[in-house]
Amino acid sequence: MTYLDRQSIRNEMKFKVFFTEIDTLYRWLSNNSDLKKAHPQRTISSIYFDTTNYDFAYSNMTGESKKLKVRARWY
Repeated sequence: MTYLDRQSIRNEMKFKVFFTEIDTLYRWLSNNSDLKKAHPQRTISSIYFDTTNYDFAYSNMTGESKKLKVRARWY
């Protein structure tokens, strides 16, 4: 693996966060030293769609290699 390859690795962590836990999430994010800014300041808006049974989220969290992510995103 070259230096450039190591720099371009993308890591994702997904959590189910309830509205009442948002303060805990913000504290965790501010204390996590592994996070760094990768892009200049910008606004990214996304809306994710799922079934009433959260089928898309479940397939993602269980690690299915072929999954569906339905979203609308704008910059």
